[in-house]
Amino acid sequence: MTIKKCLIILINLILLAGSVQAKTIEDKGIQYLNLEYWENYNDEYLNKYLKDLYENNQDLKIAKLNSLQSQDSIKMQFANQLPYLGFQGRYMWEPHAADQRFGDVLIPSYHQYNLLLPLAMSYEVDIWGKNYLKTKSVKMVDEIIRQDERSAYISITSNFAGDYYNLIKIKQLLKNMRKIKEIEVDLVAKTEKKYAKGLASITEVLNEKQELAKIEMDLNLLEKSLDLINDELMVQLGNRNLKEFDTIAYDDIKTFDIPEEIDSERIQNRPDLKKTEFYIKKIGIDVKVARREFLPKFILFGQFGFNAYSFSRLFAPNTLLSSIGVMPQVDLFTGGAKKANLNLKKHEYKKALEYYEKTILTSLQELNDALVSAKTCKANYEKDIEKITIEHEKLRLKQRELEIGSISQFDELVAEKYALKLEQELVNEKINYIVSTINLYKALGGENYLQTGEETTDL
Repeated sequence: MTIKKCLIILINLILLAGSVQAKTIEDKGIQYLNLEYWENYNDEYLNKYLKDLYENNQDLKIAKLNSLQSQDSIKMQFANQLPYLGFQGRYMWEPHAADQRFGDVLIPSYHQYNLLLPLAMSYEVDIWGKNYLKTKSVKMVDEIIRQDERSAYISITSNFAGDYYNLIKIKQLLKNMRKIKEIEVDLVAKTEKKYAKGLASITEVLNEKQELAKIEMDLNLLEKSLDLINDELMVQLGNRNLKEFDTIAYDDIKTFDIPEEIDSERIQNRPDLKKTEFYIKKIGIDVKVARREFLPKFILFGQFGFNAYSFSRLFAPNTLLSSIGVMPQVDLFTGGAKKANLNLKKHEYKKALEYYEKTILTSLQELNDALVSAKTCKANYEKDIEKITIEHEKLRLKQRELEIGSISQFDELVAEKYALKLEQELVNEKINYIVSTINLYKALGGENYLQTGEETTDL
């Protein structure tokens, strides 16, 4: 097999290893996306956008690249466990202008060429396992970065889903608010007619106009919120050309029951908790490395090549150059730097333990807060359903009264407006409950807290 063929095979193997590494990181990203959990919302638009998010979100791309970089860092550190082999050729012209005397021997001034073609090798014998531990430390850094990547997936997908449902909420609020405005415009016109006939005071007219102005202001704020959340979703999807988002209809949004209690041990899946665990392991390894820095090093070294004074004699038998040896190295005085480094790592280890305890407490707090919030939103949503059901019944009674002539159309419109305002409250509470379930997913570190196969139902 020729050298050229060997080089081609070697290059292909390197490229194949890189593609396998990138494919592994991509597969991890799909797992971090956790599409199985998002299926619980039964929303095909959301699932589609989450896949687009995976493909196009810049923050997720950066997280993936960080993972690839960490893999390269492991390879770089592992190289320190392997021998070094290098070539340092040299071609010199050496002039000696002055005569040189060696005892009775006189060497007149001269010049000569010197050609040196050596292969140099060195290898630190890892007797104490220091370089091996350094590689393990870098692997712990890789695990930390993987947890950062996972955390980015959980945070970005959760925030996107929350914004997505808030977009649906704003659209529904706008729809209802426009109906309320139409009713209020009609109420203003009817009040002005009543005033013209002396059946209403000027104060009633002004109050209705003031109410209309307030409704128009609320409409403006909702339209502004719609533009802002559209822009935010566009940035998250990394698509500057997308101006409007298709969504599921508000009435088609399904809600589902959440667990009454969640075992606190389930926080162990949170990426921030796993990250602190890997950090403790890393610092523990660094402490061991700092201790081994006090021990001597043993470096194997050698050379093999040719040294000649002319090209014609370069590969002659007597120009062969070779050497091999062992070089022990012991630092006798470093000004206390190694001791300070060891103490620094020990203190860092204690800090890591404190971070771990703090992360546990913070995780428990976030889980409890998210669960309480979800329960509260669920209870409020159920109460709002009761309220709106009663109000719709009252509105039907008003409509019957209008049919038999016991009330005016003005009174029926007031009742319809009030029912729509209660609808606005219901919309808010329903979406708040949906968002609270997403926050619960986030607090659990991206874990599917719902039973597999459980059907979603309207509350």
